[in-house]
Amino acid sequence: MLDLKQNVQYVKGIGPKRVKVLNNIGIYTLYDLITYFPRDYEDRTKTKKIIDLINGEEAVIEATAMSNITVAVVRKNMSILKLTVGDETGIATITWFNQLYLKGAFKVGEKYKVEEMVERLVEKKEINKQKYKKVKENIRMYQNSSYPFIEYMSYKLKKYGKMANAYLNILEEQVNKLGMTVSEVISKEHFDIAIQKVLIGNSITSIRKIGRINFLSLFEKINGVEELLRNDPADVYDKMDYKTKEYYRNKIKKLSHKTKMSEIYIAKKTLELAQKAKQEKKKHIGYYLIDRGENLLNNELGLKQKRKNKKPIKYIFSIYFVTIILTVLLGIYMYNKTNLPTAIITAIVAIIPISEIYIQILNYCLGKFVKPTLIPKLAFLDGIPEKYSTMVAIPTIVNSKEKVKELFKKMEVYYLANKENNIYFT
Repeated sequence: MLDLKQNVQYVKGIGPKRVKVLNNIGIYTLYDLITYFPRDYEDRTKTKKIIDLINGEEAVIEATAMSNITVAVVRKNMSILKLTVGDETGIATITWFNQLYLKGAFKVGEKYKVEEMVERLVEKKEINKQKYKKVKENIRMYQNSSYPFIEYMSYKLKKYGKMANAYLNILEEQVNKLGMTVSEVISKEHFDIAIQKVLIGNSITSIRKIGRINFLSLFEKINGVEELLRNDPADVYDKMDYKTKEYYRNKIKKLSHKTKMSEIYIAKKTLELAQKAKQEKKKHIGYYLIDRGENLLNNELGLKQKRKNKKPIKYIFSIYFVTIILTVLLGIYMYNKTNLPTAIITAIVAIIPISEIYIQILNYCLGKFVKPTLIPKLAFLDGIPEKYSTMVAIPTIVNSKEKVKELFKKMEVYYLANKENNIYFT
């Protein structure tokens, strides 16, 4: 049985954040939730006719555009858009403010014009019984006719047979003034529709083909810096994955912003340093971009020498310093509460827990605020070459026969999951 006094936090799908929002508006139980009614409703499923609209009310109407949108710029950053629409009961003007994206979104309803003329001329309905009302037009039909209008008018008139023959003749005569026949107009309209369908089909096919294009490889082919870096004397850069290559290029980009020099120039200087090097390690361009050779490149570019990275020393020093301070404070506190031997023993026992707690907090903070450095990687898409044979070592503590059996099972799983040549597990 449903308990209406149950707290909303136990309702499936309501999390802590949602509970807080509900509590802020006075909802704590299921009863509060069920009896909480919205301030207002907006039901867009119910539409109204234009004739039934009341000034000042919000309503949904279903109508046909009877004119193109007009735009009036009142002042800077203020534009007014107006559109005339109509249904079987009347005509209304819709106004938007500062919504220029709607311009061209609505087209005059040719079908509306045809239906109105057929009702009025062929069916000879009285004005009060017409479903489509007449729209005033100052331009003669044959001067403003469009192919969709003529095609649809011909289709509607032919449905009435002999009753509409006279009007079909009039339509043919008016169309002749354009230098065409109704049949030619219909053929052209159907041809245009077919072309539109083909164009849409071709567009979809083109989008699919564009989606298959490898823009990364295309970018690498046209990028000048990429072309230079591919001449890496160590023949390593070209084998690297995309993220590593991007990391190298971004490093050059940062140097370019800093020195106001061309990226091409910096890439050439990096390549020159790598070509002059004798040691195999120093022949790789990455040595001068992200490794110990950065100062050599900075000298070539006229930049200051980078100071030795002391962050690891600061990291280790902070651990020792904070651990000692907290341990001493704990010892002093215990000495004031008990005696000296107890304080000393407590401090010694607490050193490791204090250091571990501080390390966890420090690592968490650094992980949130310090940007991690990317480790360069090679992209062995076709498997690991024999030259780069790799041994994966799994460190562990063997303290029982069961542990050994478990390790062998895991190694088998690892091997089967990475069944590549030149990769071994131990």
